Amino acid sequence: MRLDSLRLKNFCQHQELDWAFPDGITAISGPNGSGKSNAIKGAYAALTGDFKRNEGVLSENISKTCSDKDESFVELAFSTAAGKAVIKRYLRPNKRSLIVNSNPPLIGDKEITSTIEGLIGVTSDILSDYIFVDQWQMFGIFTLPKSDRLSALQSLYGLNKAETCYDEINRCSSKILVQAPSETVEDLVAQIREKGLLLNSLRESIAAIPSTDLDDSDIQKSLSLVRRMKLIKKDIKAAEDKLSATNKDLSDLELSRPTVLEELNKLDLGKDSDMTLAEYKRHKSDWSTIREYDRARSVNESRLASLLAEVGELKASYPIKPRGYIESSGSDFERFSNLSGLIEAKKQNLEQLIANKECPVCGTTGDILADAVSILSKYLVETSPLLDDLKRSYQESREYDKLSSACDIRLSTLSNQVLLVESRLEAARPTAPSVTEEDVDKFIADYNRLKASFTSLSAKLAGIDSAIASSKATIEALTSDIKDKSEQCPDTGIDYDEVEKDLATQVALVASCREKKIRFEEQERALVDSVDYLEGRREKLAGDIEEARLNKLTKDHFDNLKEVMHKSNLPKRLTVNYLKKTVVKMNEYLEDFNAPFRIYSDDELVFWAKFNDGRKLPAARLSGGEKVVLALAFRLAVQFGVAAGVNLLVLDEPTVGLDDDNIECLATAFNRLRAMSKSSGLQVLVVSHEKAMERMCDHTLSLYK
Repeated sequence: MRLDSLRLKNFCQHQELDWAFPDGITAISGPNGSGKSNAIKGAYAALTGDFKRNEGVLSENISKTCSDKDESFVELAFSTAAGKAVIKRYLRPNKRSLIVNSNPPLIGDKEITSTIEGLIGVTSDILSDYIFVDQWQMFGIFTLPKSDRLSALQSLYGLNKAETCYDEINRCSSKILVQAPSETVEDLVAQIREKGLLLNSLRESIAAIPSTDLDDSDIQKSLSLVRRMKLIKKDIKAAEDKLSATNKDLSDLELSRPTVLEELNKLDLGKDSDMTLAEYKRHKSDWSTIREYDRARSVNESRLASLLAEVGELKASYPIKPRGYIESSGSDFERFSNLSGLIEAKKQNLEQLIANKECPVCGTTGDILADAVSILSKYLVETSPLLDDLKRSYQESREYDKLSSACDIRLSTLSNQVLLVESRLEAARPTAPSVTEEDVDKFIADYNRLKASFTSLSAKLAGIDSAIASSKATIEALTSDIKDKSEQCPDTGIDYDEVEKDLATQVALVASCREKKIRFEEQERALVDSVDYLEGRREKLAGDIEEARLNKLTKDHFDNLKEVMHKSNLPKRLTVNYLKKTVVKMNEYLEDFNAPFRIYSDDELVFWAKFNDGRKLPAARLSGGEKVVLALAFRLAVQFGVAAGVNLLVLDEPTVGLDDDNIECLATAFNRLRAMSKSSGLQVLVVSHEKAMERMCDHTLSLYK
């Protein structure tokens, strides 16, 4: 795999970052806090979908300098033997896509992960633990506790599946049950033999039943014919009974018809009866008009008396015109208005003189003003009673006008009503008919009673005639039906009830034989099923015995396999063998790096450093520079061994904690690493804030501003 380019937008410290990765060794430099490591974490997150290398939740990787609506993503372009790919993962909005060789984009997380792992040839765990990892974390495998180091190495070499396989073998072994059968094959064979004997005996009983005793078709035909004859006989008897009853009904109807006809003939209304009825109805209407006239006249006379009485009362209570009456207009009203205005003006003048203490026109004061005030006061005292009398007379005059006007209006209304009632009383009384109202009512009642009787008798006669016609038709139909049925079932003297009883007995006997055979056949089927069931149990029992034997062999095999697959046995041995090959490769790189020591491991996977002067130290006690060189050699051995398809090395801050001498030791290794990069195409990314590292690399991607 080769990284081609990286684009970050609103990711951690980077609002916009667009890098193209060259071949060889590239230094990623910049001051602390500039986002060097976060850029590499962005490339790692693009490949794996894992944004958890920074503490906090996913959204905390979004740049704090952008708005809530701005998008945030990481985009990585890389090349493999299968072609070019571009993976783009958004932090906001939540979406992702992988495009391989211009094919339609993949958007599902599982589909993207499996496709990327297939393209680069390693799992996401290898990328996390051995490719995109801090250099000092890389040295941790040399200092891990024994059990953790074994697990880490087994995971590196793909042997961690052995422990999973061990657990699966253990689970499979625990699920295998070796149970002894509760019965024997011999017992089932004896039961099958016993059931077979019963089955043979039952089949002999079924064969002994004659076939003639099982067929009742002829008997059923005869029984059906007898029952049909019985039904015809029953129908003939019912028809004869109905014919007799209908003849009797016809005779009764023919006897009653003359009586009804005679009564109807007696009710002769006459030709002129309808004309006479119309005349009497006119008399009835005339008498109604006369009664209405008398009632209306009585009401009008009472109304007239009431109106005349009200007119008399109203005239008696007519208001009396007050003394000193003042018209609402004219000379009296003008004199009253002028006097009122004059007095009011003098009152205002007096108030002004008293308030201002001088004449408002000429400015006079002193005795003259006092005389003027005295004269005005005297005048007002003398004229005020006269003005009060005039005001009272004016009020009484207006009250009189109002009352007299209301009386005049009411008198006018009553006079008009009196004239109307008198005009109604002048109408003449209608002429009375020559026949009294009692005679009119009696004639109409007698006519209606006679008419109702005639209508009832006419309807009764029509009903009798209809019933006679219906009875004759019924008699004719019954006679024809009796004749037809008598021809179908002539009277031969056969007792059909006795014949039916005998035939039913024969049918019952056949049914009994048939039920007996059915019962035997059901018992036969039950025995056959029982034998089949026992045969199945016998076969299953044989299979269970064989399965128990195989389960015992399988369980024993799993128990032996568990011993072999335990992580301290075969997986550990394989890990030791793989590690020895890795150590050989590491020593080759240490020799290329001119390191003063070589590395070896024992059967307990403990790493030891052996120096050129013969000294031996545990790897954990090496100096800082020696540890960096050892970790680099280990990563290269892993790179060209387990992760050969990745062909990428990421060194994050390899100089942390190193002094100048150790950095120079690292420079020797980097010179050799540069030659290896050119020969093998290894792409190396080095994250560092040391300017010395830039001189060791082929290219530089700088975050210095």
